[in-house]
Amino acid sequence: MSDTAGGNPTGAVSPSCWEESMRVLVLGIGSIGRRHARVIHGIGGHELILADTREEFLAELAEELSPRATVTDYRDALKLEPDAAIICTPNSLHADMAVECAQAGCHLLVEKPIAHDLEAADRIVDVAAQCNRAAVVGYVLRFWPGVSEIKQIIDSGRIGAPLGARAMIGAYEALTYARTAWRADGPAEGGPLLDYSHEFDYLRLFLGEVSQVACMAARLGPHAADLVTAAACLLRFSTGALGEVHIDYWQEPARRELDIFGEEGRLRYDFRQMRLTVTDFEGRESEEGWALERDEAFRKQFEAFAAACRGEKTRCVTAQDARGTLAVALAAVESASTGEFVEVA
Repeated sequence: MSDTAGGNPTGAVSPSCWEESMRVLVLGIGSIGRRHARVIHGIGGHELILADTREEFLAELAEELSPRATVTDYRDALKLEPDAAIICTPNSLHADMAVECAQAGCHLLVEKPIAHDLEAADRIVDVAAQCNRAAVVGYVLRFWPGVSEIKQIIDSGRIGAPLGARAMIGAYEALTYARTAWRADGPAEGGPLLDYSHEFDYLRLFLGEVSQVACMAARLGPHAADLVTAAACLLRFSTGALGEVHIDYWQEPARRELDIFGEEGRLRYDFRQMRLTVTDFEGRESEEGWALERDEAFRKQFEAFAAACRGEKTRCVTAQDARGTLAVALAAVESASTGEFVEVA
């Protein structure tokens, strides 16, 4: 089922004989890999191959989804000629797996962050170019309805030039849903700054590139013995705008909120309630809301990924763009370690 289409491998390839039905390899079936597999199964019309080193995970999900195959070594899965690979393994494994999958003919959807360091991210970008494969990264918040609306509001000038932003994420649910302890492997591997690089991604989308970062991280709260549980960041954007990001693993109930302050107004978005409020400086306020079940965003992301493989322009975050987000997150990790302001690479 593999094709030989060419094109821009960091986001899309030229259309060729790409079929609507794909053979999809899901690498790593912990919490997020299971969600991807179930969503693809629910869409229908695609063949699933599941790969994980834990046989009990494979057996459990195979009973539910009836995949074409389950394997404990992903290299065996590549012999089945999958069209696409969704890589949901720990960050440090992304690059090696992406290289082998692309060289075997797979288009790539890599879970966020793209990798654990910039050299590994560059390997993914480069192999996609060399093999003419699409390579996108799973920043699924791009598929929340309010995100595209916020982008349109900012681009239209409705709140004026953005001067600042504040993002808040309380993510105790990430630990509740987790099936493995990979987050405890150290801040550069599993800390909140990479785990929730979503915040850096959408702030870059709305306010532009980040030039400088200052960050503090801490082990606080009920999980402090096992991992870094919180981080507070200051961001300076290339426009001069300032941003704040707070991430923690203890807030219950969970929350995810964004405020953006412009020269002529401000907006607030609640990701969990999916409510967007826009206020101008004369006190006029408008509010809009949406309904979206979480799996629906993953479905939209997968369908956009499939479209990117067919050569269509989509909202998927390209590997090159995701590298930029990783650079911000790594600068925050470095700042938390050194206590210094860090320029973004």
